[in-house]
Amino acid sequence: MDRIYKQIKTAFAASLLAVIPIISAHAVVMAEPLVEPAFYGPNALPVPDMIDGTADKSIRIEAGYDYIAGHAGDITHNINLYANIPLFTDRVHLRLFVPPVIEFWEHTNSSLSLYNLSEDSKKGNVGGDIYVATDIHVLKEECHKVNVVATAMIKSASGDGSEHLRYFDVPAYHFYGTVSKTLHLKSSIVSGINFAGMIGFSCWQIEAHRQNDAILYGLQVSANGEHYNLSVNARGIHGRLHQGDAPSVIKARLDLKLGNWSPFVSYQHGLNDHPFNFYSIGLLYSMPLK
Repeated sequence: MDRIYKQIKTAFAASLLAVIPIISAHAVVMAEPLVEPAFYGPNALPVPDMIDGTADKSIRIEAGYDYIAGHAGDITHNINLYANIPLFTDRVHLRLFVPPVIEFWEHTNSSLSLYNLSEDSKKGNVGGDIYVATDIHVLKEECHKVNVVATAMIKSASGDGSEHLRYFDVPAYHFYGTVSKTLHLKSSIVSGINFAGMIGFSCWQIEAHRQNDAILYGLQVSANGEHYNLSVNARGIHGRLHQGDAPSVIKARLDLKLGNWSPFVSYQHGLNDHPFNFYSIGLLYSMPLK
């Protein structure tokens, strides 16, 4: 009888030891946030910025700084680089940008609690992802025609700090089209008004064998004169899971034209699943190609 009792006791102990790691592992998985924009930092999956749909044969290089105020009190500082390079023709452009090259962040106690982070994540700095986009100008604007641009964009998984919820450790893809039309005016203040709209598709990996598919959209109005360009747009991503995957933003940007140089300022207000406000300054250099 004692022998049977010992065997039952040994079997129960072995079963308990086998179950405990499974329960622990399950708890860790459940504690991890979804790979969605609402649960990560401001640069994890930014909504792609809009283009005006026009094409010229100029190389553009831009450097900028963002002061990002999180709605929960967290602060992020970005250093950004951007390049737009025509490939042998003004109809095909290559865009390379790193938003940001490096970011510095600092959480408040409220934001640490909101994102369920420990004190180890209160402040730090990490490098960002790399974006590569190809713009193909399918149609160029004429009297009764509009600009039509097809864009394919990929986000790398090179961003650091996934343990601090700063970046997704997965790639993302954006495929979209931009349609625009410019209204030319005979005015010394406003020489043209450009109307643009974009629609497309975004996707990113959320699990080993699962991805989120989303609609990408945006509308923009811009006015330009001899020495300035002012644009206002509203854009967003709308995922299919409805769990922190619908970031949207409103952005205004003013560029001053000083020869080949264009200093700029911009403000971007985050809505829905992008609780961050961007205050930005920078400098754009444009070099026309013959």
